[in-house]
Amino acid sequence: MRAPDDFHPVQIIRDLARTHPDSIALRYRDSIIAFAELDARASRVGRALLQSGVTGGQRVGYLGRNWPEFFEILFGCAKIGAVLAPLNWRLTTADLAELVSDADTRIVLTDREFMDAAPPDVTRLTIGEDYEAWRDAEDSVDPGVVSGPDDAFIQFYTSGTTGLPKAVVITNSNLAHLFQAAARWRVDSDSVVSVVMPLFHMGGSAWAFVALFRGAQCVLVPDFDAPALVADLGRLKITNVLVAPAMLQMMVDVPGAGEADFSALRSIVYGASPISLPLLHRVRDCFDVPLIQVFGLTETCGAIAQLDPDDHRGELLASVGKPYPWVEVEIRDPSTELQLPAGRDGEIWVRSAQCSKGYWRRPEETAELRNAEGWLRTGDVGRLDNAGYLFITDRLKDMIITGGENVYPADVERVLVTHPQVAEVAVIGVPDRTWGEAVTAIVVPRKAAQVNEATLITWLRPRIAGFRRPRRVVFVDTLPRNPSGKVLKGELRRLIPGPAAATEDRPTAGGHGRHEAVSQ
Repeated sequence: MRAPDDFHPVQIIRDLARTHPDSIALRYRDSIIAFAELDARASRVGRALLQSGVTGGQRVGYLGRNWPEFFEILFGCAKIGAVLAPLNWRLTTADLAELVSDADTRIVLTDREFMDAAPPDVTRLTIGEDYEAWRDAEDSVDPGVVSGPDDAFIQFYTSGTTGLPKAVVITNSNLAHLFQAAARWRVDSDSVVSVVMPLFHMGGSAWAFVALFRGAQCVLVPDFDAPALVADLGRLKITNVLVAPAMLQMMVDVPGAGEADFSALRSIVYGASPISLPLLHRVRDCFDVPLIQVFGLTETCGAIAQLDPDDHRGELLASVGKPYPWVEVEIRDPSTELQLPAGRDGEIWVRSAQCSKGYWRRPEETAELRNAEGWLRTGDVGRLDNAGYLFITDRLKDMIITGGENVYPADVERVLVTHPQVAEVAVIGVPDRTWGEAVTAIVVPRKAAQVNEATLITWLRPRIAGFRRPRRVVFVDTLPRNPSGKVLKGELRRLIPGPAAATEDRPTAGGHGRHEAVSQ
């Protein structure tokens, strides 16, 4: 493996095209692309971009699903020093226009499905129509640009749970450090890796990058379909897969999943959102393969901590494992920014060469993200134990202040999801005239479940402190999520009217206050 300072993603593809020309790089349905062909296509794309007026440092938009063309465009950009800016095809046309404007791109490469969503005031090339002719009009002589460690390779727009997404710039050096995690994920040159997370987000792309840079085969999945993915794990002899907990829930619910052949699987890596202990146990029973949990952000260039298979036991199951050796983590007081001792909850701060240096053309937001010493504020609340395991409590912005008490929604969610008739749950704060905010649970019941608000609140009484107990339970069919699998709590807050009048006496910290269910 290359040392981080000598790591250039596009150079690795060049090397693999020379040393393993016929090894499969990408598989999509019945199509196979070897490393030599991928490298040649990327060279043609690079030359075509130059002919279209794109120069080093400029951004190129990509609006499409997990297609092979994503990678030839990505490496084609890198071969001329340009930077790919993948766009979230789930956004509205107006939102996409804002992102294209923000990226200051003059060209967007799209597929037929989204061609009408691309802004009309930029050059648009459509995969399956004019893109191939544009690419193949050029020869496959490599443009030859070799970028430096601190040069941008790609930029990802944050998932945008609130406000317009910001573009996080990822450099060659950032990816060099993430690449060190490959062996920990049990990915090597013999791996067959399923790429099902969307490539327009850090999680999906980083997973694919690490696999490709190891010389592994990437099986591209444009749409997540639980039965199809479960079948493909056996049919295609998939060795490694990265999924979000919500996807795992659907996979273990597939009829017959527990009897399928997963003998080729080396690891299931999961992350992007918390996982409940009941689901974790079901996944272990169903797949019987090593499980690896990862924790990270777009701003940290993906995973910075990992719970190893051997650590999936006891109290450690509630953690996200230990930070990687090349990552420093501190827990700090959100108000004073002073470091807190082990066992104390505070904001998680991270420092590593893996972390992005900031947002594209957003100096003020970048200054808020990182301090002068290079420490990055994650916005997550958590704690480190004496052994160095990291426990995530919640998002700092999601903390509920009710009657002067701080309530972290994840503490309530972890208990509620253990109820046998609860499939999923999200807890939010709703404006309340008396308490400031009222703890409110949004519950997705299991199929054919017979459960109501009063039943759940009564069930919670011996299990959770009174000030943490929901004052209200709302039942829904599904929880809104972004493409990374994170629950969009802002959307949930808009579902619940407020402010509401108080309906109970203030409970004591010991949980003995009177609590009356509020009818929905």
